[in-house]
Amino acid sequence: MVTDELWEQVAVSDAGIRLRVVFANLVGVAVVSLEVAVIGVPGTRPGGRFHGAFMATQAILLAYVALATIVALRASRVRQTRTFGWVAERRPPTPEESAAVLRFPSAEAGRLFGWWAGGALLVTAVNVGFSNDAGYCFRVGLNTLLGGLTASSLSFLLLERFNRPLFALALAGDPDDTVTRLGLERRLLLTWALGAAVPVAVIMTAPIGVSAARRAELGGPLLVLGTLALAAGLVLTIVAARSITEPVDTLRRAQRRVEGGDLDTEVTVDDAGEIGLLQAGFNRMTAALRERQRIDDLFGRHVGVEVARQALRQNPRLGGELRDASVLFIDLVGSMSLAERLSPDRVVTILNDFFSAVVRCTDEEGGWVNKFEGDAALCVFGPPGDTADHAACALRTARRLQVALAELATMHADFDAGVGVSSGTVVAGNIGAENRYEYTVIGAPVNEAARLTEEAKSHPGRVLATGSAVEAAAGERAHWRACAAKMLRGKSSVTQIYAPFDPPQ
Repeated sequence: MVTDELWEQVAVSDAGIRLRVVFANLVGVAVVSLEVAVIGVPGTRPGGRFHGAFMATQAILLAYVALATIVALRASRVRQTRTFGWVAERRPPTPEESAAVLRFPSAEAGRLFGWWAGGALLVTAVNVGFSNDAGYCFRVGLNTLLGGLTASSLSFLLLERFNRPLFALALAGDPDDTVTRLGLERRLLLTWALGAAVPVAVIMTAPIGVSAARRAELGGPLLVLGTLALAAGLVLTIVAARSITEPVDTLRRAQRRVEGGDLDTEVTVDDAGEIGLLQAGFNRMTAALRERQRIDDLFGRHVGVEVARQALRQNPRLGGELRDASVLFIDLVGSMSLAERLSPDRVVTILNDFFSAVVRCTDEEGGWVNKFEGDAALCVFGPPGDTADHAACALRTARRLQVALAELATMHADFDAGVGVSSGTVVAGNIGAENRYEYTVIGAPVNEAARLTEEAKSHPGRVLATGSAVEAAAGERAHWRACAAKMLRGKSSVTQIYAPFDPPQ
């Protein structure tokens, strides 16, 4: 994710890059100088065997370094402009520009090693031209090459660290495996080369090309060189370890935030190797979790949370089962006249306030709204879960709605609604076609609740329940009393009807 803060962190500075390259070269020179200081160059006194070759080598090297510095700096400036030009324009890079940014540290390190390799060949050729000892010529050329390996490896690590904000911008989209350049294997190999391979190679080649007397004196100097190598190796190992552990620790902290429910957590992808792929994978994972949460939320809003959870836990299919359930049906009074007298937006406002109250009261008692039917709603208690006291929950919801509807009547003129509650055996399951169905309940209690709602519209309290519901709710029964016995439409027997006589506490 690209932010203004990330753009502010980007520092494409010619001076910053040059400083790191110069420092890496100085370290390479220090490696060669240390070898010369510890092992020595035989015959450098005027008139000595190696004096002419030594002086000529120094003069040629100085000229070579001056020429290489001028050419390399100019070429590097051109490459930097071409590679980082998109940063100055503050725009996303093209795929080619992203690849160039990721290749920049290794490409610069490779070119630097090429200049050092050329210097090593030149030094070897000069010494061979002066007919110096073959072993000495080999050692001079090899140590120069080892200095170049040190300089190029260190420049790679320094530039990689310096360009991390740039990598984050280049990898902000989705890092492709094909542009991975900075893998853990390469970093560890470079650390090994700097901390072990180069010092050991210097120690191993020290006796080459020197006299027997000098070889006998190398014990102490090589001990010093080995001690310095151990110290340098320790420092490099710590730096390499931190380059791995720091982003991993960042990922762990982000993972803990996700475990705590913060699905908006993201990490900056600033590595083109395996760590970067982990960072990008983490971001894709959290994005998928956010999408899953959004789907679950929308699914739950459309069909009810319990139904959604059951559908996600099981493989839904057409069909149903006999279940004990309680049903609450609620319907507005005079909705047709409301639609005729009020503007559409006003009607929608009233309906939304009405249904909000229905959902709130139903949720508080563990039920769910099965469907909205224009100006009515069907609420179910029991299925698909196993709520044993579903009748009591439905009756308490009805009493809660009695209070909520009275409050709505003070907000909206002529607002009124009837509520009916019934309990019994229903068929609960998925009804519809293979490619489009819904979870619902069907049975006598649903019909009774709908018929009671019509009766409730003319009852003073606007809330009625069947005797089956009240008798099934032991803890809620005391709040209801019988008020009538009627033959409801579609029924073949008389239904005992109850009404609440006190609001919920």
